[in-house]
Amino acid sequence: KQLHSALCGRVNLPSEALVAMVLRQGAGTPSPSPRCPKRRLVGAKLWRPLGEMARQVLCYLRAECICELVCAGSFFRSLGAVHVGGGWRLSSPHLQLCSQSCASALEHVWLPQTSWLEARGLNAKAGRSLLASLSTTGDRAVRGLVALDLRGSKVSDTLAIVNVVRNCRALRSLDLSGTRLRDEGARELIQGLLRDPATGARSPHRGLRSLALEENGLTTALAGELADLALQTPLEALLLARNEIGDAGAQAILNALSES
Repeated sequence: KQLHSALCGRVNLPSEALVAMVLRQGAGTPSPSPRCPKRRLVGAKLWRPLGEMARQVLCYLRAECICELVCAGSFFRSLGAVHVGGGWRLSSPHLQLCSQSCASALEHVWLPQTSWLEARGLNAKAGRSLLASLSTTGDRAVRGLVALDLRGSKVSDTLAIVNVVRNCRALRSLDLSGTRLRDEGARELIQGLLRDPATGARSPHRGLRSLALEENGLTTALAGELADLALQTPLEALLLARNEIGDAGAQAILNALSES
């Protein structure tokens, strides 16, 4: 359980040996999450020996280390951005997860400062857990979430996605590209954005400004619903590249928009 040596060098973090020792021994009372698969967690104070500057940098974490750090709740309150998986970059506030990370641990972390949540390529189980966390948590925990990127993740439960959009009131950008929605899933999503899921009454969602549905196998048959979505909501960008809508579908959408 070590921080990546290259990053440690770039940001002048302590040696891997010291970091490993801190992670192994902890610096406070362990506070494991009962739902997290890794029970033996270090305490929330584990970052204090690493210095205050370490709290503000983007840390490249190995997959086996993420559960322990995520479940140390105060860790994310002070760290501006985390990227788990390949590569790293400074982009605060930005929380990025990958399929190897423990998405379910988000249920136990307060993330009011996270404005951009990127969770690309999640498997079905991690996708369900993430959507459940975002749709059931209180407003305070997601009040700053502006962008949610689920590109390439297995998130087929469109009702759960709609619940997330309506629960995260500050959300302005949603990327569902490559999630294999197909016409049926996209149609359910559109209906959920145009109607109240609980009552079925027409209640267009007024928050989203950008919706990416690229590479989802959408066809010409969905053109009418897509046009209706664009007309009834404040969307400024509807991304539909690499689908099967074709010229006829694109023309139908343009015609509907021009007639409004």
